[in-house]
Amino acid sequence: MFDLEFPHDILNKSEIKMKKSEKKLTGDILSCDIVDILELYNKEQLTPSKLVEIFIEQQQNINEQLNLVVEDRYTQARKEAKDYDNILKTQIGKFPLFGIPISMKESFNVENLHTTGGLKHRKNFIAKKDAPVVKKLKEAGAIILDKTNTPTLCFCQETDNLLFGRSNNPWNTKYTTGGSSGGEAALIAVGGAVAGFGSDIGGSIRIPAHFNGVVGFKPGHSTFNGDGHLPSKSTECQKIMLGYGPLTKSVRDARKIYEVISDYPIKAKDLKLEELNLYHMCNFNKIKCCKETQALFEKILNTLESKMQTEKYIPPFMNKVSDNWKNVMAEDKANFIFEDAYPKQKHGHYADYFKSKIGLKGTNHKFLAFGLIGTSLFAPSKEKMLKVKAEQKEWTSTIEKKLKGNGIILMPTYPHPAKKHGKIYSEIFNLSGGYKKTMPFTAFANFLGLPALTMPVGFSKKGLPISIQIISSKGNEDVIFKVGEFLESQGFKYSRNSSYDR
Repeated sequence: MFDLEFPHDILNKSEIKMKKSEKKLTGDILSCDIVDILELYNKEQLTPSKLVEIFIEQQQNINEQLNLVVEDRYTQARKEAKDYDNILKTQIGKFPLFGIPISMKESFNVENLHTTGGLKHRKNFIAKKDAPVVKKLKEAGAIILDKTNTPTLCFCQETDNLLFGRSNNPWNTKYTTGGSSGGEAALIAVGGAVAGFGSDIGGSIRIPAHFNGVVGFKPGHSTFNGDGHLPSKSTECQKIMLGYGPLTKSVRDARKIYEVISDYPIKAKDLKLEELNLYHMCNFNKIKCCKETQALFEKILNTLESKMQTEKYIPPFMNKVSDNWKNVMAEDKANFIFEDAYPKQKHGHYADYFKSKIGLKGTNHKFLAFGLIGTSLFAPSKEKMLKVKAEQKEWTSTIEKKLKGNGIILMPTYPHPAKKHGKIYSEIFNLSGGYKKTMPFTAFANFLGLPALTMPVGFSKKGLPISIQIISSKGNEDVIFKVGEFLESQGFKYSRNSSYDR
């Protein structure tokens, strides 16, 4: 990827040139993906200890302005890096993530670190063991550096809570990182780790990936054990919508991490791009993307049309998918959230909301309180949920028949780039049903339990990232990644925000 020049190789040069070389080296490494790093290890041009120090320094550089890292694991990470240094020459080929420093969303249990969900009453909770996915990542060679900020209990698309405060978008600190994996996506955007890991029940990986300009992958439903995550409880329909997956700098890294964590190996499809069917949609009915999103979508479509068979396709249920996503989130009045947020306060969400209206802080953030009020008032009836469950099965079957083994769907991730803090929350959580105009693209993959890849494809005039989304049926992951990797080869890829480098 680039020529390395380490300080010990240039001692005969001036001190000024040495510092410039070190700065360039660090900047290059911060942009490296997993495959790049492993290549440097193999060439003995880099060690895990050196790499860990580079990322620790970067996290410390950016965190005061961006507030992304809420807890670090630096002492243990340094120890683990030294252990990998000692076996670098003999064991590197045995670990797919050998000595790779990664970040974890705060909602996952990491042994001896806190899992709070941004709740003040959980500020002293320390996990006694790793979540199964964390265990898998460690066994594959990953070094966990830190945990990153989320909304309270991951319940909205704005990363803010009363325990750790608000995270800021690195491209413009007045703008949101999105949520709920907002701290994670923003950290990867500034090169704070080689890769990260998040969760997604309503775009919580893909919306932050889109707003911050990184790759995000939500696997299909039930691809591995999701224990050790907060919130921990869910209904059967919610389990179908939920996915745990990587936030990365490249599509090949998303594939690599998915292969590590999934209980279902990727089924290789011996298909060329010319043999794939591409179904696409951008605007439909009252769902209108901004002009910049539309323009980039058309550019991607033109690139793919030269390689694939394409057809505009709007599923017959597309206008209803956001409503059903909302119904599943509000099922049982969202008790899976309420029990963790207000364990001893039956009406605590109302008290918190009214306190926020007169400028007082409550038990939990006003965003959570208002969201729970909404789920209480608009929770679906049992009869309604029976219909929702039937439609979930019917619509999934419709899409699987459409896609078969060689079909993918291309759509935006969100109708527009990031907005100023609070604006995204307001357009999704409001009494006028704003989610119907903003959530169909992300809710589609959640409600049907489909694997979905979000990848950056450009920037708005304000310098904010814009992404597209590649979706297929479960078992078709190889096709998704192939299309994503092709687009990267055409120049549509991650670009690290280097404005925070020192």
